[in-house]
Amino acid sequence: MYSLVAFVAERTVFEKHFPSVQPAETVDLDHRPFALLPITERMESRVRIECKIDLDQFGFTDDRYLENVRAIVARIVVSPSEATMAFIGSELHGGTGVTFGCAFKNSELNVFRDAGDKWPDTNISMALKEIGVPEYLDRRLDAFDVLGLGRHRNTEDWLASLREGAQ
Repeated sequence: MYSLVAFVAERTVFEKHFPSVQPAETVDLDHRPFALLPITERMESRVRIECKIDLDQFGFTDDRYLENVRAIVARIVVSPSEATMAFIGSELHGGTGVTFGCAFKNSELNVFRDAGDKWPDTNISMALKEIGVPEYLDRRLDAFDVLGLGRHRNTEDWLASLREGAQ
């Protein structure tokens, strides 16, 4: 199973535009300066309480899910029109499931949720490319793999391993 729901942006975007987020909640990715802010169980609880939004209420393909993401951005991001970032999600099991990506850039929102979702233009990679993540197709690296996201199957497990490594 592959499960990931997160914001991705240059680290400075999190520092400048996400004041309620602690630096320890973000994770540096393989291609600097990009970092990831995972929507962990703790973050989901905070979103439910502060924003009165339950991300689990709707699936990625439901338009109401996108409205919830917009509401979260409006609530926790300072000057969202100036913050270039992606919101990505994936729930895959046994090669089937759903992926979702959206890019917030220059006050515009581009949504990627094509059911075909074929490499290298997967929904997540399209959103990541939109915010400036490169791809190296000659080396079989789409934007998703450039950041190293393919090596981590579950956000909570990934973060637990990072915490163990820091001790």
